[in-house]
Amino acid sequence: MDDYPKILPLDHLEYMRLALSLAQKSPPRRTNYRVGAVLVDEGANRILSTGFTLELPGNTHAEQCALQKYSHANDVGEEDIGKALPTQAVLYTTMEPCQTRSAGNIPCVERILRTLSHETRGIKTIYIGVKEPTTFAAANAGQSTLEQAGIVCVHVPGLEDEIIPIATAAGSDLGIENTNIKTASGVTLDETQKTLVGSVLDLFAGRPSLKKLALWDDDAVFEDNITIATGRKQFEPQWYGLQTAFSEIERLHHEVVSAGNPIGMDLKTRYVTKGVSKEQIIASRVNIFYDKDTGKISKVQDKWGGELPDSSFKNVSVEQLFSPWWWVHYGEGWAWWLWSFTWDTWWWQAMRNLNSVSVPKMVSVPKNDEEDSKRGQNTYFYLNHPIRWIRLVGVIVAFDVYPNRVIMTLDDSSGLTVEIFCRKQAHMASVVDTTVDCHGAIKLNKDYRLVDDEHLYTTNEGYKVDVKGIDLGSIVKVKGGISEFRGEKQVTLERISLIRSTTEEASAWAENTTFYQDILSQPWVVSKRRQQEAKIAAEGLAREREARKERKRRKKKIEEKREHKAKREQGHDRKKFRRDGTSEQVAEQRGQASRQEEGAKSSRRQHENRRNQST
Repeated sequence: MDDYPKILPLDHLEYMRLALSLAQKSPPRRTNYRVGAVLVDEGANRILSTGFTLELPGNTHAEQCALQKYSHANDVGEEDIGKALPTQAVLYTTMEPCQTRSAGNIPCVERILRTLSHETRGIKTIYIGVKEPTTFAAANAGQSTLEQAGIVCVHVPGLEDEIIPIATAAGSDLGIENTNIKTASGVTLDETQKTLVGSVLDLFAGRPSLKKLALWDDDAVFEDNITIATGRKQFEPQWYGLQTAFSEIERLHHEVVSAGNPIGMDLKTRYVTKGVSKEQIIASRVNIFYDKDTGKISKVQDKWGGELPDSSFKNVSVEQLFSPWWWVHYGEGWAWWLWSFTWDTWWWQAMRNLNSVSVPKMVSVPKNDEEDSKRGQNTYFYLNHPIRWIRLVGVIVAFDVYPNRVIMTLDDSSGLTVEIFCRKQAHMASVVDTTVDCHGAIKLNKDYRLVDDEHLYTTNEGYKVDVKGIDLGSIVKVKGGISEFRGEKQVTLERISLIRSTTEEASAWAENTTFYQDILSQPWVVSKRRQQEAKIAAEGLAREREARKERKRRKKKIEEKREHKAKREQGHDRKKFRRDGTSEQVAEQRGQASRQEEGAKSSRRQHENRRNQST
């Protein structure tokens, strides 16, 4: 049974968040939107099936995958899926279902309409995150077609700014840094292969991200000389663990020698272990296996020295197992690379634990892109100074306003211009629309929607920024983080202030110059005292984290006890009710019999009283 999250009944936003998390698993393609879908029994509040674009073989859509998986699980054909659906089946999808597709593919709208073949069953309601953009087709009439067939389409607001970037992310939006791929003579890679090779080179360079790892199948395998990691929960920590284990990772050489399946690549990398500065150069042959239908990686082999150690006993004879010389020879191979790596350091014990079981317990994987960016993906260096925030002073030479963001172009007199990016601040508000029916009557429709504030924008840290008064020609002082969009660096706005005089401008330039001379130009040295303070702080955070987990466990245990007690009391009440009478009719009959008996007793007492009086 799939491990679906527990969501409260009719919590449409949380169901849409689940669909969005599924869309993130879809491999980025220039010819597809990344969409997620969740099929739900709304009456029982139970998830029936899920799907995302290209999850199944072929050019499959999210709704298609969810329906096909459900029909397969219930052993019915997709055309008869309506018979197997519950009466209150609903569908959540991050994007409006498609009305038209390329030749040979059935549109998702038609697949949904098929479910209505049974009178009382089928999908009667669809919850939609956003309308389909017109990138790949003309205006999509999917929603109107569904509504004409009697299916209710409901827009779930609140996630538009997240759905669109994920849906439209292509290979260039993955943040792949290694785009200059060297190939051997006569070897040519297609676009999909270039994307896969570039992402794998980034992973080996210690630059993982959730977007790059979305190019892997959920059950993909990573294999090298110290681990065989199977499944997303095992191979993702392996790549994020490189950031924890090594202070320096330098690629010395790479060359793609084969463009088949697997893609073969020679790789030579220099690693420096954290804490002990132990250096090791590893030359290896990397094989990248991938599914041609989905474009996803199914397996990556990293063969040190061109080979993997044979750790199985399938080719070992009984005589060898009982031979001490065989065990010595077998152990020498493993002992050699362990000893040659860092055997004489305290880190050696940690390296021995870098395997598929222990690494996920030691290395945490970010849950979303926001957490991912805070792990150092957007941290750069000037000399040996880590740079996360930058300050700029300059004039606004372009000011572009979009539905959900603003992009200002700043000229800081360096010879280049810099783009400043910021998202719009939105709030829920009641909106009244007027429509005219076929008889000419005006109808007022009141709805609650996300409405953009005219001048307010929000930063990644959650602060509000007011850009009122800032326009072309304004001189401003800006603070922000470094981000990347389609291969170009840009500043994500955090603070902005308007400079109103030449005195303020000169002061701002002097402040930046002083910071450069006194801070950036001097080597950054962390004293032993500061290192000790940081270690104590980190240990304190770890203890606090464990304490929070323990509190959550206790709270969950208390809630489970309460639920168990409530169920037990409810069962006791049902048993008591069965003993006293299992229906109102029985209770009424017993009451009537009791009243009749009381009336008979009263009649006998009256008869006895009259007889005594006569006597």
